[in-house]
Amino acid sequence: MNVYSKENPNKRLTLYPLIDDQSNVTLAKSELFDYMGVPNFHTHFFTLTSCAGRIHPSGRKISGLIMATKDRYVDKEQPIITECNEIPNEKREIPTLEVITNIGHLQSLPIPPPRTHKKKMYY
Repeated sequence: MNVYSKENPNKRLTLYPLIDDQSNVTLAKSELFDYMGVPNFHTHFFTLTSCAGRIHPSGRKISGLIMATKDRYVDKEQPIITECNEIPNEKREIPTLEVITNIGHLQSLPIPPPRTHKKKMYY
């Protein structure tokens, strides 16, 4: 999928979104914030709780980003996104395309297979 700012739709970044039905916030790694030019001094602390325990990282926030499929068939403004580098990035931990396409509400989305030749950024 592509992500871009409402203010600068020509500056796009390709990423692979992960859907976590247990989350109540939207998280992204530092690369997204760096690419979008969010200053490092705009950070805040938050609590991240998972089955592994509780941590108190700090991160930047960004709003006004649009996520769109490559063909622009689907595009949607995202809620406020919080910077967090504690997002799984192990390929074996990420659902396969076969798993994703068997989730009812995702079946109609045009999800392409992952490109293995590029560095992946997970959102």
